[in-house]
Amino acid sequence: VGIGGTARNFAKMDQRATNYELSKLHNYIMPLDHFEGLYQEITTRTSANRKKIAGLSSERSDLIVAGAAVIKTIFDMTGSPEMVVSGCGLREGLFYEYYASYCHLPSPRFDDILDFSVKNFLGTLSGVIINQAHYDQVTRIATQLFDQLQPLHGYGPRERLLLQTAARMHDVGKIVNFYNHARHSAFMIAHAPLYGLTQVEQIITGFIAGFHHGISRKIIRAYRYANMASAEDWIMIRKLSTILALAEASDLTYEQIVTNVEVTLAENVAVMILTTTQGSTYNAADYEMKQLSKQFKKEFGASLLLVWK
Repeated sequence: VGIGGTARNFAKMDQRATNYELSKLHNYIMPLDHFEGLYQEITTRTSANRKKIAGLSSERSDLIVAGAAVIKTIFDMTGSPEMVVSGCGLREGLFYEYYASYCHLPSPRFDDILDFSVKNFLGTLSGVIINQAHYDQVTRIATQLFDQLQPLHGYGPRERLLLQTAARMHDVGKIVNFYNHARHSAFMIAHAPLYGLTQVEQIITGFIAGFHHGISRKIIRAYRYANMASAEDWIMIRKLSTILALAEASDLTYEQIVTNVEVTLAENVAVMILTTTQGSTYNAADYEMKQLSKQFKKEFGASLLLVWK
C-alpha cells in the first residue's frame, strides 16, 4: 500500500501514461511492471527532463528519485506484484484517533469501512433527499431476490455486496435532478468517498444503480466510464440492475408494503411470491414490476410470474 505524495504522484504518472479514464487516486492499483517502467524513466533523466513527464509534479522532480528508490526497495523486499495507492495518509489516522477518543469509541478502527463510508456519505445528504425507510426496503428486497435467484445468475458474496451498496444509494441523484436521477446517482456513487471497494467495483456499483429504472442502450453509450467495466462486468451489471429495478418497483409507493419475497424456479419460469401487509394495495407495484418482465427474461433466460398475497 502506497501512502504519501510520492506514491500518489506515481499513480498520477501511470494514469496519464495509460490514459486512465478516472482521475481518482484512492485505491488505484499500479502493477509492478508499470512502476518499473516509470522508475527507469525517472532515474535516467535529468531533473529538467523529468519535469516533462506527464503527471509528475514539478515540485517533486528532485525528491521523486529518493522516494522512487524507497518504493522500489519495498517492492524488492515484499515481492508484491502491485501497489495499491492510498488517498489517505497519516493525517487521517490522527483524525480518527482523536475522533474515537472524543466520541468515547472503543477503537479508531472500523470493522466495516464500506458500511461506515456509505452511512457517512448519506449523512451529508440528510434532510435533503434521504428516505431511509425506502432505501432500507429496497436493499432488503434486492438482497432477498439476489439470494433466491442465485441459481440463475451464479454470483457470490462480492457481487451481493455491490448490489447492496447500489441499493443503499440508488436515489442519491435526486439531489441533482429528480428526473433522470438514476444517471446522476451513477455518477455520484462513482465519485463518492467510499472505502472498501476497488475503483472498478465502485464504478460498477454506480452502473448498477444507474439502471434501477430499466436498462437503456442510449444511457450506456453516454456513460463516461463505460469502458472501465469488462464485457463480463457488463453482463453482471445488467443482471444486478434488473434485480435492483424489481426491488425498487416493489416499493413504488414508498409504503414498504412487501414484507417478504419467495422465488420458485421451474422450467424456465421464475415464480415470485410477494407477501404484503394486511389491507395494502399493490396494483401500482404490480404494474411497475411487470414492465420489467421482458428485461428479466432477456437477462436471466426465464419468464417472470408475479403472485401477490
